[in-house]
Amino acid sequence: TFIALLAQTLHLESQRLRDASRELSIERDRAEHLGQEAASERSRWRTLFHQSPLPQISLDASRLYSRLQEPRLTKGSMGDRMFQVFKESPDVIDGIVLTEANDAARRLIFERQPDGSFLRGRFDDGFMRELCNGLDDLANDGAVPPFSTRITMPDGRISALDVHYRLLPEA
Repeated sequence: TFIALLAQTLHLESQRLRDASRELSIERDRAEHLGQEAASERSRWRTLFHQSPLPQISLDASRLYSRLQEPRLTKGSMGDRMFQVFKESPDVIDGIVLTEANDAARRLIFERQPDGSFLRGRFDDGFMRELCNGLDDLANDGAVPPFSTRITMPDGRISALDVHYRLLPEA
C-alpha cells in the first residue's frame, strides 16, 4: 500500500507540474502576443508622428517631474507646483529634453538658441501658466486641454500657435 500511495502521489504531482507548465506556456504566448501588439502600435504611432504635416515633438520632462516631487512642494496641484518651481528658477525649463521632433517641428521652432536651449525665451509669458493649468485638467488618456500662445520664430518673427499635447506613458 505504501508503494501504491507513493505512486499515486507522484502521479498527482506530475499532473500538477504538467498543468502548471501548460498554464505558463499559455501566459507566455499571451504576453508575447501583447508585446507584438504594443510594438505594432508604437510603430504606427512613430509613422504618424514622423509623417505628420503638423509639428510634432517628444520631450523628456522626467527631471522636471522629479523636481516637482520635492517634499517642500507637496501642497497644491501638479500645475501649481510646476508654476512655483518655474517662478523660482525659470531655467528649470532647460531640464526638459527634446528627444524627438518631426521635420515640420524642426522647420518651425527648433533652431537652437546660442545658449543651447530650445524652449527658453521662445514662448510668451502666458505659455507656462497655460501649460501648468493644463496639468490640472489632465484627461484620463493623457490629453491636456489645448491653448493658444505666441512663439518667437528662429528669424525673430512672432507667430500665434495653438498648443495641443498629450502625456504619453513611457515606452
